Amino acid sequence: MSFTSGAATGASYNVASGLLTLPALTSDAVGAVQSFSVGFAAPTQSYVVSSAVSTATPETALTNNAASVATTVTPTADVAVAIAGPTSAVAGNPVTYTVAVTNNGVNTATSVVPTLQLPAGLTLTESGPGTVTIDANGRVTFPTIAGLQAGVTSEYYVTFNMPASPANGQLTPLAAVTTGSYDNVASNNTAGLTTSLALATTNTTDLVTSVSLAANGNTNPANIAPGNNLTYTVGFRNQATGTTALNAVGTVTLPAGLGGSLVVGTGTGTLSANTGLYTYSNGATYDPATGLLSIALGNLPYSAAGGPNAVSFNASFAAPNTGQLVVVSAINSATPEATNATGANRSNNSTTVTPTFDLITSIQGPTAALAGAENVYTVTSTNNGPSMVTTVTQTATLPQNLTGTTLLVGGQTGTGTGTVSYPNGASYVQSTGVLTFAPIARLATGATGAVSNTFALFMPGTPTATTSLTLTANTSTSALGVVETNTTNNGASITTQTPPLSLAPVAANIINSLQSARGNTSPTNLAISPLVATDADGNIPTSGNYGYFVQSLPLSGIGASAGTLYYNGTAITSIPTGGFQVLNPALLSFKPAASFVGNAFFTYTALDNTGVSSPVALYTIPVAKDQSSTYDPYNTGKGGANPYVTGDVLAAGQDVNTDIFNSAGLLYNASTGALQTGAANGIQSVTYTGTLPAGVTVALTATTITVNSAPVQIPAGTAYVSNAALLPRVTAATNYPITVTTTDLNGGVNTVSVTVTLGAYPLPVQLVAFTAQAMQNRDGLLKWTTASELTNDHFEVERSLDGSSFSKLGQVAGQGSKASATDYAFTDAGIGLRVAAGQPVYYRLKQVDANGTTKVFRPTCLAPGRE
Repeated sequence: MSFTSGAATGASYNVASGLLTLPALTSDAVGAVQSFSVGFAAPTQSYVVSSAVSTATPETALTNNAASVATTVTPTADVAVAIAGPTSAVAGNPVTYTVAVTNNGVNTATSVVPTLQLPAGLTLTESGPGTVTIDANGRVTFPTIAGLQAGVTSEYYVTFNMPASPANGQLTPLAAVTTGSYDNVASNNTAGLTTSLALATTNTTDLVTSVSLAANGNTNPANIAPGNNLTYTVGFRNQATGTTALNAVGTVTLPAGLGGSLVVGTGTGTLSANTGLYTYSNGATYDPATGLLSIALGNLPYSAAGGPNAVSFNASFAAPNTGQLVVVSAINSATPEATNATGANRSNNSTTVTPTFDLITSIQGPTAALAGAENVYTVTSTNNGPSMVTTVTQTATLPQNLTGTTLLVGGQTGTGTGTVSYPNGASYVQSTGVLTFAPIARLATGATGAVSNTFALFMPGTPTATTSLTLTANTSTSALGVVETNTTNNGASITTQTPPLSLAPVAANIINSLQSARGNTSPTNLAISPLVATDADGNIPTSGNYGYFVQSLPLSGIGASAGTLYYNGTAITSIPTGGFQVLNPALLSFKPAASFVGNAFFTYTALDNTGVSSPVALYTIPVAKDQSSTYDPYNTGKGGANPYVTGDVLAAGQDVNTDIFNSAGLLYNASTGALQTGAANGIQSVTYTGTLPAGVTVALTATTITVNSAPVQIPAGTAYVSNAALLPRVTAATNYPITVTTTDLNGGVNTVSVTVTLGAYPLPVQLVAFTAQAMQNRDGLLKWTTASELTNDHFEVERSLDGSSFSKLGQVAGQGSKASATDYAFTDAGIGLRVAAGQPVYYRLKQVDANGTTKVFRPTCLAPGRE
């Protein structure tokens, strides 16, 4: 079965009942139309397709909730005929031809008539099974087969003496078959062979054959059951003393189509691809098309019964399903039979296969329906075999006093009172409520031979009362001479109830919205939107045997695996009968298959607190191909006159899979790299390798720093100045390459190379030297040199006598902004005496920018002995 239009995803088909359930809709807008087209190969029987729709919402009209269409299937068969016999025979010796008729079609072939055209004037010495006739023109007619089941072969045989002067020295028999059914292959309706007249020898012989059956511990039983193991013992010998039969050949007519199941002697045969024959260890060959088992006996000398020259072997196989089984053994040679020969050149063994069957009835339909709704039910009768059964009757017991318009059979209305008759052959007796469908002439075995009939009636009751409607169906046969192995499954019933029976919950078709499109490179499983269902008259419990049930694993639109579904962190690897239970739908997560792109689908149902299940719902997880993240540089021109400050962005990341622009279509401030209000860069976290300068950091996740006593948000994936005071004193713009691995909000992972650039002269003052020196044990002389200055207002000189507590000693004016070196000096008068006394003095510089920003440099020391 396939969908030729409409969404197939989420639909389910029950092979046993034939019920196709289409995806449920959470809501259906007024005027909306859902259309599905389904295609399948026509079955072997005429059939009716019925559709029905239901909703938990009260309806104003229920009579249009069901529809049916009947399709008549023209039975097709393919009857084929095959013939087997000797290639040569001596005049006067017996000749046996075997004719096999097989139905290679899909339907039972009716009125099958096999015939065999022989030369005029022949007299049949043996024939069978059944009544075989031959007319004056040599036309042999075998018994008509009323119904030849698909895959079944029927075999017949005739024996006569080889004429002395056949036309052209040979016989050319032609087997043919006709059928009353439509036969779609005519080329195999005839088959022929040639038997040449063999030259007789001066010697004569007396050949004899025998065949006996052993089954179920009995010898030559009159009746057997289908499938019984049958062992035939076949013997061939020459009972004429002092003679040898030249080129003797023995044949055994067995059922056709045994193939590898036939055991000859102690083993099965080997199939030849060239000839299509099976060869056995004793030299025998079997033709599965005709059922002929042949063995070349060579020159066969005299042998008493059981003597050393007698040939005997067993042939074993399972009994066929029905009919009379006749196994014929025959022997002939190039040596004429003596006129006084007493031995039989052919022997047959006949037993009857008692047909056995097992009729199974099922009835399908709604288990819940609103009062007044039109319910459609399907009754199916299946023959579980092994034999075909005839004269089958299918019935259903319904409420009494329905009419031809309130009971539709196969989509058709009926006429009449007392007994309502329908055009399709069904009838309904109003007084008993028994509906009898059209007779089934033959019920073949298996699902392909099953017969289904539908009927529709309106649900009784009122919207305010509880009504229970129980219907029963039954299948029976009036055929004689057959045995049913199991009668307990001939009937079936179904009960349909109206509210307050719990209405089925409705599981929603969901498209995952926790991520815009699930990334296909995620190394971990990510949470998905929870399963959702509504129940008009109950709830979906989160304990016990209720809740949600995942019905299928995630697949792509073409049925390939799309990834792994997890529940509470554990992978769901298989779906048990009834579904995988999910009590807490918020614990579901999903990890896409490597490189998968597209929509991943799985199905689920909901089971409410009364044990009623929802129709199957479809869950869709969009999975997108991850695009690599990008990182753009910012503030590369700062430094010198425009110094870096803590919080400056040096590089900002953007993941195009999950980023969000603000209402103005912006993500970052083009000048500063600051994230715009209302925007998101789509990055969940990053890691990186490489070396960054002091004072520069990459935010591994979103973080908050403090700048001038105010919080500043730094998005994940941002390289920024974390401490301007620690920045290196580079004299030219410097690049710092790093490798960043980004995880986006959908779990997608990618790795890119990023360059972080730091501009020249990132600090206001580049201090290259600061020294302290005692002058004549009287004063302390401080000297320092700057390589460049930017908005430098002044220096404050600070002194400490203990190396930890500093106080301002004096102030020296700066150069403002200057790109060249400047030397400075400051004298601490009278401090030399302290130094001379062996006590060190510590000095440091505090640089004050024009805007009041300060920077304190490392201290220097004036100690004894330093002049």
